[in-house]
Amino acid sequence: LLLLAIAPAGQAQVFSGVTNTITLPQGAETTPGSGASAYPLAEAGSTHQLYFGTVFGTTEVLKVTELRFRLEEGSSSLDAVVPRITFTMSTYVRPLDEFSAFTRDRYGVHGPDARVVYDGVDVRLTATSGSGGLASPFDLVFPLAEPFYFDPKAGHLLIEFATPLGRPNRDLDTQSPLTWLGGAGLFLSPDATSAGGLVAQLRYEVVPEPSVTSVVAVALAGAALFWRKRR
Repeated sequence: LLLLAIAPAGQAQVFSGVTNTITLPQGAETTPGSGASAYPLAEAGSTHQLYFGTVFGTTEVLKVTELRFRLEEGSSSLDAVVPRITFTMSTYVRPLDEFSAFTRDRYGVHGPDARVVYDGVDVRLTATSGSGGLASPFDLVFPLAEPFYFDPKAGHLLIEFATPLGRPNRDLDTQSPLTWLGGAGLFLSPDATSAGGLVAQLRYEVVPEPSVTSVVAVALAGAALFWRKRR
């Protein structure tokens, strides 16, 4: 009975295996943003991007495996080596109206589950820019060294970008603050002013919750052990 009960419970922890891609803000897959940001590729200092948990369209835990960004349309293509790029991801659990105060002059402060998910040295970046009003491709791709598990029910996805001096002078595509404040996210530059949200793509898998069958099986296993000890 114990062996039969443990098997379904173990299977419930297996990932769905289906990789999903979401573009933030939604609707920007093939539409250029309404602005550009010099952070984090053209200005010094770490920056913070907050993606609201509601934009993922699910309440299940997400296994984030990759981040993608794109150049502002109309700029020159990029082929450069960046001395170091570090991404730290965490779950932001404080009130949204405290976000500016939370990050101002206190870089390196993250959510309680903060984890460095990308730390590259001498990273070679190549990217092309869209022309004629066309959106640039998401060819600034950063596979995470280890996945980050994000629960949209627990808060918002916070990403800190940190790079040293000597970066390429290119702007990333952004959307205006009004669009982001309406329900997608918020980007803060080192002076803690809103600079519009970075248009991004996230690759992730949905982590299925344990089924009712699995929960019952575990309960039966516990009852079997209890009965055995009583005998």
